[in-house]
Amino acid sequence: MNNEPIQKFSNLDEIPKDFDVKIKVGESPNIKEFKVHSIILSARSDYFKTALSSRWARREDGFIIFDKPNVSPPVFEILINYIYTGTFSNNNDHVSLFDIFIAADEIGLVEISQQIKKHLRNKVNGYFRQGKFLKALEVNEEILENIPHSIEDQKSASNWDLSNYRFGSEEINELSKALCKKTTLASLDLSNIEFGGVKVLADALCKNSTLTSLNLSSNMLGSKGGKALADALCKNSTLTSLNLSNNNLGSEGGKAFADVLCKNSTLKDLNLSDNNLGSEGGKALADTLSIMILDQKEEKH
Repeated sequence: MNNEPIQKFSNLDEIPKDFDVKIKVGESPNIKEFKVHSIILSARSDYFKTALSSRWARREDGFIIFDKPNVSPPVFEILINYIYTGTFSNNNDHVSLFDIFIAADEIGLVEISQQIKKHLRNKVNGYFRQGKFLKALEVNEEILENIPHSIEDQKSASNWDLSNYRFGSEEINELSKALCKKTTLASLDLSNIEFGGVKVLADALCKNSTLTSLNLSSNMLGSKGGKALADALCKNSTLTSLNLSNNNLGSEGGKAFADVLCKNSTLKDLNLSDNNLGSEGGKALADTLSIMILDQKEEKH
């Protein structure tokens, strides 16, 4: 048994000297008994005020007996420490913030819930700054799955603006891993990032099934980069908007995308402006678009 929060503050006038509540926390074989004070718990939490009231409380040998099997002992210890000290800290690497949030939310400890939300958002931002995109993605997904979230949280998880970010090979690999996951990520802005891992990114797009909008403008991808992306679009069936403006794709890149437009049925918005497509690339695209327009007219009839 661990009564550290009580022992530490038992000399304060507002805390009774004798505990009157025994709370059994967790499930067998990991059950722990906490000896606490009903007056303090009831003052800090409406949940405990009701649960420990004379109407609901179960008594044995003069003590209120309360069972909390749905919370683990380490999580409950953090909550009890907060109730007694007014401070929240999680120094246990094995205790999930999400588990603490769920328990705090049930007990009505709003301050802890708010602190955890703020901490998780800062954690996501920190992962972004470090280029740990897979980690950022995982935390975002857990936020959406486990805690009540705002529209802003939803946007943060589904729309990533990484424009002007300087990507190395490690960051590109990390981002590609994130894109291979089935997630809520729907929009990605990678404009002006000057990266050299377009092949890795193209491979990830072949496997991605959630992204609908991708901005790769101003990256000087060249014809090879354009061809790699064009090949990926032949296999990708979710992307509806792609911005490749100002990438110096050249005539070969133009022809590659002309071929893609014949095979890809989901892409609705493709920006290829300022790409030095030349007469051959431009003609290939024009011919493809003419065929697509004719096909659409025939379908209407």
